[in-house]
Amino acid sequence: MSDVRDGDDPPEVPEDDDLARLQGELEAAGRGRDVLAGDLPAPGPDPYPVPAEQLADPLRVRQVIEALLLVADRPLGAGDIARVLGSPDIDAGEVRRRVAELAREYDERGAGMTIAEVAAGFQLRTRPEAAPWVRAFTGRRPVKLSRAALEVLAIVAYRQPCTRADLEEIRGVDSGAAVKSLMDRGLVRIIGRREEPGRPMTYGTTRLFLQVFALRNLADLPSLREFADLGPREEWEGPGALDAPPVATLPQESHDG
Repeated sequence: MSDVRDGDDPPEVPEDDDLARLQGELEAAGRGRDVLAGDLPAPGPDPYPVPAEQLADPLRVRQVIEALLLVADRPLGAGDIARVLGSPDIDAGEVRRRVAELAREYDERGAGMTIAEVAAGFQLRTRPEAAPWVRAFTGRRPVKLSRAALEVLAIVAYRQPCTRADLEEIRGVDSGAAVKSLMDRGLVRIIGRREEPGRPMTYGTTRLFLQVFALRNLADLPSLREFADLGPREEWEGPGALDAPPVATLPQESHDG
């Protein structure tokens, strides 16, 4: 399903389809699409020229990469960073090497932050050991998911694209409230419709899901056996404070499923 841009009308949805209506409202507000998927603007002479000639100094390259990771509100891919640097001598592979050097430096000096590779990019994150103090300073609570929401999210992650009927066949109960909660939090989105009678909507995870669960891509999901070994849980408590995406993209209200 294509993204909704500013000025576009919300997608038409059946009047009796609550989930589709919710997705339409979210997309009209700019929240329903994958908020991490937009590329950075390509550098150019206007309006923000970059002095690419200064990147002959390896120290300057590392400084710039560190600065970009610090100000970014989403994981940055190596290609994104290379395009911003604007030097023909620095490609994605070179960026990866520089990021690895920077990460080793943080580890060696016991810095309070680390560089995580998540959602097909790199992101500066506070170390878990510092979480209690960071949480006390920011006042942010960890992200929490109910057992119902976690069950639905796991099914979507492993079975995507899947329909609401798929979810309810596996769980044996209505899953509409849990799906709405996950969509509102930006972890699940509508990705299309299945070619069968009624053309039911299909759901999949977002890049925000990868970011929250510290996954580089879906291939990093634990095997079903590993997932089962975690044991039953009534609720899941996510990363603390600055380890999670900005609060604005991940509302804290809970929904029963």
